[in-house]
Amino acid sequence: MSDDNTVRQNIENELQASPTVDDRELLVKVRDGIAMLGGYVPHLSDRLGALRIASAADGVRAVADLMLSRPEMSEERSDIDIAVAILGALDHCGELHDCEIKPSVHSGKVVLSGTVNHAYQREIAERAAAELPGVHQVLTDIAIRPPTASANVGSVKSELEIRQECVPVPQEA
Repeated sequence: MSDDNTVRQNIENELQASPTVDDRELLVKVRDGIAMLGGYVPHLSDRLGALRIASAADGVRAVADLMLSRPEMSEERSDIDIAVAILGALDHCGELHDCEIKPSVHSGKVVLSGTVNHAYQREIAERAAAELPGVHQVLTDIAIRPPTASANVGSVKSELEIRQECVPVPQEA
């Protein structure tokens, strides 16, 4: 197992190398394999990225999130502006065209409610909201629709047809 100083240095190096995380005001400490991330980040997406990096580091058993969001003053937005931006971002995502997602916003905290067909669609919606300026937190209350029997039959049939096209037919000698 790696010592805590090595783990801390590896996390700091990964944060500095990441093009998607603003780590200028982040502090990393590691004790007994528990990484503690503190300081300020400008966007929720920076916070989520830092958490992903720390969680993936070798030797990390757990991560404590002590970070605070501090958007730049020019990025402060009203809840109405944030809600409109989220609706636009969700409409722009082609993967979400058949989903029913409604955001609610209070003081920069977003709750996404509704239904999607697949778990990856929920993740896309969360990411789309988290990356917007002015958003400090994203919570989800998005359910995944259970597949219908007819949809399962169609997808199994399609998969079998695709597999048949890909499998060479043995030739008799």
